[in-house]
Amino acid sequence: MKAIVTKFRDQESGIRDQAPPSCPWCIRRVGVLFALVSLLFGLGCQRDEQEEKKRVTVALPQWFSPSEKSPWLEKAWKQIREENPEWAFDLEMVPGKTEQVLQKLMVVHASGEGPDLACVRMDSMPALVEQGILKPMDKILPNKVWESLIPALVPGMEWRGARYIVPYDVGVRVILYRKDLFDAEGIPIPSSTWTWDDLVAAARRLTKDLDGDGTIDQWGFGVPAARSRKSVLQWLPWFWGLGGVLEDSEGRVTLCTPAAAGAMQWYRDLAHKHRVTPPTFYAMDQDTIFQGLAGGLFAMTEGGSWERAMLKKHSTFNEKIRIARLPSAREGEGSVPLVDGWGFGMLTQDNEKQPVLGLLLQQLCSTEHQVDKYRASGMLSPFEPVYADPLFTRDSEGKVLAAALRSARPAPSISSFPSVSEALEIVMQEVLMEGTRPSEALAAQDQQLRDRLNQDH
Repeated sequence: MKAIVTKFRDQESGIRDQAPPSCPWCIRRVGVLFALVSLLFGLGCQRDEQEEKKRVTVALPQWFSPSEKSPWLEKAWKQIREENPEWAFDLEMVPGKTEQVLQKLMVVHASGEGPDLACVRMDSMPALVEQGILKPMDKILPNKVWESLIPALVPGMEWRGARYIVPYDVGVRVILYRKDLFDAEGIPIPSSTWTWDDLVAAARRLTKDLDGDGTIDQWGFGVPAARSRKSVLQWLPWFWGLGGVLEDSEGRVTLCTPAAAGAMQWYRDLAHKHRVTPPTFYAMDQDTIFQGLAGGLFAMTEGGSWERAMLKKHSTFNEKIRIARLPSAREGEGSVPLVDGWGFGMLTQDNEKQPVLGLLLQQLCSTEHQVDKYRASGMLSPFEPVYADPLFTRDSEGKVLAAALRSARPAPSISSFPSVSEALEIVMQEVLMEGTRPSEALAAQDQQLRDRLNQDH
């Protein structure tokens, strides 16, 4: 703009040299040029005002990007901008997987820069707090927002007496099954009273050699057990179902417990005793199992509630797949599914920014927005009032999801969980691949875990 203004000033100077000031044409031309310069100067002032606008930066995973394809997100961001015109909301989209989002936050924090608010995996909260990246959020939102959260989620947002995460998008583990395959065998569909024994009985009938060549073409139950943190998260509900806890009342982590050994043995028995899942399932990840369910290789599996919504968009088998609650270990007991997902954490300490961030979060936590989110994407809400909507009170699938959420549990909120998960991944591989007794594998990893944690401290 400076170069353009200078050009007009040079032209105006040349006019004065070549014609007397009394020339009407010259006066008109000078007037026009003055108006243009004034207009440009005015635009420059407007731009400076925009640049000086108070700004907040929000980091979002790329799948939360507001656009025409996600109008429910677009609506929320438009409303917050209209209601707070003095603020500029910069959205920073973070591509990649969960680990990449976490790594990016750690890098920008180390450089002294970074967003004011970030959407992160809820189970990454302890690590982010211990590194001083996330700040307490208790005073950012009114009590009514905190009190409307589903109680099962509360442990996953608190750390040492303070709240560091506002849950936004959550998912719960359920049984996904092919109803058409159940119907073909005359097997009753999974019910709320299903036990592990019921699952095995159905899975045996659904494991079949369809073409008579001596090879199983359809397995009753698919289990992802490839070495990864996801496999450990899939395993946790079976561990909890046997009463398992990783941390005692004094905060000490112990792997070698009867519940952990029993849950590892349950996994092994599915393949080698009951023969309802492939013996090589230690090499199968969640995506492989999910694709097998859609294609008929597996009749059922444990999966996430969000995968049901994915099928609606990408699979012709959508109408054949249903959901049910996880079975309980024993009759009369309840199951304990895992709930996990994404939430917002605050990074800024700027007292001026915090109130507007609170207004933004109230908009994203509102029942209206959360219901719109579920209708559009199948993303479950962490807020109890949403489940009074007919989507959940009158729909059979909605009822299953609401009930599962209320009995669910988040991943353990312990800073050592990444190390614990790594140890459990090794145990799972040794038990499933090498046939090591669960108690032996757990005891060995227990000792190594203690040595590692002692070195870290």
